[in-house]
Amino acid sequence: MSTRRDHGRRSTACASGGAVGTAAHGDKPNSVSTIERRLLAIGWNCTQRGMVLDRKNRAIAAVMAGIRNKHTSPSRQKEATLRDGLIAMLQALDDGTLRNLPDRAWLLIC
Repeated sequence: MSTRRDHGRRSTACASGGAVGTAAHGDKPNSVSTIERRLLAIGWNCTQRGMVLDRKNRAIAAVMAGIRNKHTSPSRQKEATLRDGLIAMLQALDDGTLRNLPDRAWLLIC
């Protein structure tokens, strides 16, 4: 029978690449967002089966907080689009139909 401590070890192993299907087996370690998405899927599956998975449970929240603190990568800042790039995007959308009009409007507003 698994304990809370075992669940924490398995979740941490997923983030570090030590679990099945991760870096230890040739793949990249799971990202924090992947682990969160999988936890959501498990919760949804439990709900569909009439069971309850409280993701706010102290043990689950503590493990996820630890994973977020240790394995989260810093946000990557995107470069601003310059005038020439914006003009190129607008020309690519200019086909004379109404289909691309909303996209052109968003580009011109932003």
